Amino acid sequence: MTSMPKYLVLWTAFLAFSSSLAAQLDLSSAITIKPPKNRELFHDYIDKEQKDLLGADGKTDAQLNYSANDEVNLLLTNSIGKTVDEFQYNIEADSTLDHRLKVNYLTGMSNVLKYVRNNWKSRKVNLLHLPLIIDGYKECVKADRAGTSISTVISPLPYDVGTALLAANIFASNSGYQTSKDQLILKYCVLHPSTIFVTLKDNPNVPFADSLIKAVARKYPAQLYTYSQANNKLGALIRNIKDDEFVKAVTRMARSKSGQQYFPFLDNVVKGKITFEELDAAEKDSVQYFRLLVKTQMDYMQRAINKDTAIAFRELTAKLEKKAKDVFVTTINGLHTETDAIRFRCLQPLTAEELYYLAVLTDGLIYTSSYTNGVYPLMMKKIGNRGDSLLLSLNFDHYRKFISQAAAYNTLGNFLSSFPRHEEATDLMKAFVGGLEKTEGLEDGVDVADSY
Repeated sequence: MTSMPKYLVLWTAFLAFSSSLAAQLDLSSAITIKPPKNRELFHDYIDKEQKDLLGADGKTDAQLNYSANDEVNLLLTNSIGKTVDEFQYNIEADSTLDHRLKVNYLTGMSNVLKYVRNNWKSRKVNLLHLPLIIDGYKECVKADRAGTSISTVISPLPYDVGTALLAANIFASNSGYQTSKDQLILKYCVLHPSTIFVTLKDNPNVPFADSLIKAVARKYPAQLYTYSQANNKLGALIRNIKDDEFVKAVTRMARSKSGQQYFPFLDNVVKGKITFEELDAAEKDSVQYFRLLVKTQMDYMQRAINKDTAIAFRELTAKLEKKAKDVFVTTINGLHTETDAIRFRCLQPLTAEELYYLAVLTDGLIYTSSYTNGVYPLMMKKIGNRGDSLLLSLNFDHYRKFISQAAAYNTLGNFLSSFPRHEEATDLMKAFVGGLEKTEGLEDGVDVADSY
């Protein structure tokens, strides 16, 4: 990325000279030399790729019109035509190269052009980088002939350019080949950070693997958790990182039988707000574990409002939803033929906030009678019949879903009537509907919520 200004400068320089360039170059007259019979085929391969690239715009006029800028099109055309022709000529005219090396470098050029042709439409290669690619290949050949590393050529180039150069498939014995591959892997990871773990799985021996893992661990904790469990080189590499408390915490979770129960609390574990021992104690009691999930959800929601999104917040909410369904809603739904006292006994220890999440996160699953006869009235009783206080304590988390659910179960009117001030209920519905300011009042909001 830091090298991009350099390329912009190069393009500016190219464009500045393009007018004189057009006058000096006669693109219709190719530089020709008669190669021996045993190398004609390798020149034919290059010629075919040149022709196909020039026809990439759908025209057969020996000119590539890819850009709206005629000067850019001239540069692209010249790179494909004259620059490649000059390369072929120079290879054949060089008496210091034997047949094997000439074939090798000619093959490399045809491979590079073929790679560009096959990949520019899918945007794996930026066609505007073609002059850089062809010039870069020539520099790689020069370095290879001199016995020096091609990595000095590839290092400053963009990812797509470097990848095209290694697609020549002729530099494997060069001293800089592996370094160049590693450099390109790093550039790819920088461009696509979400793929770092899968990339490292396939390339665990790159020298910067542990640094990359630590750099993205907090952004992709679920991936870190999954790959730290793997019985492969990447898994071992993650488990051997000892100088990063976050990675160590995730690794410990992943290796524990209770790892999936720990993971939603990852952020608080790393910050020292809760210990593994406290989590173990809570996990033994389904109500206490659910209570801890709700407490943490409320904590994370408050942090999110303050622009401090907790790591694994999504995973926490997903775990809260699962526990609400598995521990409570499945139970009360299943007891629908029993008396309310028996049916809703498991709800009695829960707070109003806990009942709120139980309801709102199981929307579509909770039975109407489970909601209207059990969860909702108990929730309102425990909050002192103050819906406004409930939403404030929850920082309005999932309030849109709650309003929609209340409307569906015909409890919205009752909920809004619990607000001491009618204006507060009206403001809530305005926020829910969005644009309700232009309607007649609260009743319109109830109608919208009822159809949500």
